[in-house]
Amino acid sequence: MTGESFATLSLKKKAAGNQIVMRVNGAEKFVRRGAQNVVKLRVAIKHGGLCMFSFAMGDDFVPIPRKFAARKGVWLGAKLGLYSLKRCADSPGGHVDIDYFRFM
Repeated sequence: MTGESFATLSLKKKAAGNQIVMRVNGAEKFVRRGAQNVVKLRVAIKHGGLCMFSFAMGDDFVPIPRKFAARKGVWLGAKLGLYSLKRCADSPGGHVDIDYFRFM
């Protein structure tokens, strides 16, 4: 979620294993070590822009205790997006496979 402030929920590949990481305005607020290569990420946005993130490595979603209040952007409202990053030039490239993106 991005606007005047931003939050991300991501799968981060580390040498010691994958992590699920939530960042708010760039600062790590939640880390779950031992994540699988395939995860489901979810954000539920409630009235007033309150965002509640969760993840699943199977069928059951695990809520992240930290909530995030989305705020409008400079020119547009809050935005939701997906991305894949390669942080180091000499590391192997990654990718993201997205089965679906659903608004309800």
